[in-house]
Amino acid sequence: PIAWAKGQIDGLNEGLGARKDAQIGDSSTSKNAGYFLAKAMFDALGKGFCRDLDIVARPHRAQYDFAAFLKTLTYAQIVEPGSKLKAFRDVIPNLYGAEPYSYDQILDGVNFIGRDFHKYVEVLNHHIGKAYGRRLGVGYFDCTNYYFEIDGEDEWRRKGPSKEGRHDPPWTWSSTPATSPRSRCSGEGSRT
Repeated sequence: PIAWAKGQIDGLNEGLGARKDAQIGDSSTSKNAGYFLAKAMFDALGKGFCRDLDIVARPHRAQYDFAAFLKTLTYAQIVEPGSKLKAFRDVIPNLYGAEPYSYDQILDGVNFIGRDFHKYVEVLNHHIGKAYGRRLGVGYFDCTNYYFEIDGEDEWRRKGPSKEGRHDPPWTWSSTPATSPRSRCSGEGSRT
């Protein structure tokens, strides 16, 4: 039994030398799935949504699926908002199931989208309306700035420091007026 055990140990030690040469890869095995709710919403818009995005993007002559590119950039901003470089280096490589894009493709694609962003917004709004419907009588918007950073108080708005701790109110704008009877802050927002 002792000779057998020594043989087993020697065999394991020989295998250990081979494993020491193995290197850890540059890419993480950890993948982020925190965008799956947004992905499910995009998927519910149907193939017509992707087709229409690709039609709008035809002048770009991309060598990749432009709808998938736009969705990947959207997911990256949902998971970890930041710069295009940060999305390229740190976020997109860790999105579960996302296609990889070069940094040049990201810069070029974002520049192209920026020139005609209203077309993409129109396609998105059209397909959201078809898939989910719209209630145009009620508008929702982030009104944290109205709650904390106003000059005068009323029953819905209170003066106080912003989330960043500033006491000087910034200029804020909303497509739905804060005084509209159908728009108001539904919660107190962050008090930090």
